Amino acid sequence: MDHANRGMTELPRGRHRLSAEFVRAHQRERLLRAVSELCATQGYDATTITHIVREAGVSQRAFRKHFASKQECFLAAYRTLLAGLEERLDEACAGISPWWDRVAAGLKALLEDLACRPSMAHTLFVDVLFAGDEAKRLRQAALREYQGYLVLPDGLPPGVEETVVGGIVEMIYHTIREDRTSELPSMYSEMLYCLLLPLLGHEQATAVCSRAS
Repeated sequence: MDHANRGMTELPRGRHRLSAEFVRAHQRERLLRAVSELCATQGYDATTITHIVREAGVSQRAFRKHFASKQECFLAAYRTLLAGLEERLDEACAGISPWWDRVAAGLKALLEDLACRPSMAHTLFVDVLFAGDEAKRLRQAALREYQGYLVLPDGLPPGVEETVVGGIVEMIYHTIREDRTSELPSMYSEMLYCLLLPLLGHEQATAVCSRAS
């Protein structure tokens, strides 16, 4: 089990009667965790509702109370994981300036977080591509959010943010797809240089990378 699943809600011990609201929330959390872990290990297409409920330890009937389909369950997991990641990136970047140091801090936090949470990484960067059109729309919205972390200066040519972020996302995607997620932090300097080179030029990009390493 990876770090993404630590700190999950535990059922209270003893003879305490659990509220229906608590049981429902706990079931939903287990289902979201199960779909993420299963898709990461066996792929979205190979994962079925039967697999999910077995992994989560709930009934088919309980699943239907939460989700109408496997896709709906996956999309809920995607949104939950993405929100958590964005919150951690916000914390990592808060109060840092200039913008290139903020980019360096955000990228470092991203790579370390993904390496610590391989199931989450697989869900956000790989499995989402196989979960239908709505998942792809969510992914595009997430990419725009990643671009927002750059907060680049005015006057740059149109599409610069999309180009540089897209390149980094591709590097991350292939690394995760090749089951090398744990190696992402070791690629930090290389990715940061690739990100900053078209924005700052070789000399300044190298200087920022040297300070950040």
